[in-house]
Amino acid sequence: MEYIDGQNLFQIEPGKFKNRIIRLRDEEVSAAKKMGFETGDAYYPGNVIWCPSREKIYLVDFTYWKRREK
Repeated sequence: MEYIDGQNLFQIEPGKFKNRIIRLRDEEVSAAKKMGFETGDAYYPGNVIWCPSREKIYLVDFTYWKRREK
């Protein structure tokens, strides 16, 4: 477990910057789906943390995610 110093999507003002973060989220969710996950609530704004010091996003709270059987 690690503390992430950032903001969730609810806390970020609408605009170009927020659109970039949403695009990054969509890329990560797509990658998770390719790995066989059903991502449940991955699109909930509170489950995406933007960390400006690392310039990356983190997906959190995997309560509703499931791994598809192969």
